Amino acid sequence: MPEGDTLHRVAQQITEQLCGKRIEASRGRPELTKAQELAGCILQTAEARGKHLLLGLDNGLTVHSHLGMTGSWHIYPRGERWRKPAYRAALAMRFLSHDLICFSPKLIEVESSIRIRGRALLTRLGPDLLADAFDEDAAIARLRMHDHLPLGEALMNQQLVAGIGNVYKSEILFMNRLNPFEPLSTLDDETLRVCLRSARHYMRRNLEGLRRKFRGSTLGDRLWVYRRRGMPCLECSGPIVMQRQGETARSTYYCPVCQGTDR
Repeated sequence: MPEGDTLHRVAQQITEQLCGKRIEASRGRPELTKAQELAGCILQTAEARGKHLLLGLDNGLTVHSHLGMTGSWHIYPRGERWRKPAYRAALAMRFLSHDLICFSPKLIEVESSIRIRGRALLTRLGPDLLADAFDEDAAIARLRMHDHLPLGEALMNQQLVAGIGNVYKSEILFMNRLNPFEPLSTLDDETLRVCLRSARHYMRRNLEGLRRKFRGSTLGDRLWVYRRRGMPCLECSGPIVMQRQGETARSTYYCPVCQGTDR
């Protein structure tokens, strides 16, 4: 599923292959009334911010997308068959050498750059874990403003720190033996720093485009707990549990023994 590393990887690929090139044709679903205005424009920038992707054009328009749980951006050499059906394409841009398509996003819009960058969805984002200069102190300060939240829920709040999704939350908390349901108020700043640094480390490592991997072993499972409900913990052999957290009921996978939730 798309998390911060996915969007940064997509932005990097688009930058390398398509930025500076002209869009020959563009079509979008009916509500994207400005999609046709992209034809003839030059794609100038591709920027990831948390789980958002911003594509800047030379005519002052920006394409803004949030992929949600099932969305994806694909780049195909011209003439190559798409791996997803055309009816799922919310926006398709044709360049001389490639097609760039956004499939099944949670959100996609084409608006002026000024209007897009003023969106509350973007202005309220917390520090991006994959930013070159990640502001760790600012992230901790934002977390401290919500000390009542359970740790697992707080890490998923993009207004506190941007980029973490279900996979990273579950894996990072297991590797650091942290209880997802422990309120932030019971944790010291150093524990939060270790958690954020661990998340940033693994997200940066996974930017290379390979399948996400959290275990050092080259054999067997790449993940410690995510989507392993009912399976034995790879450390203590107890069963992995999944529980929903927060208003949006996002899934948290954990080991009750290793992470101390059964105490």
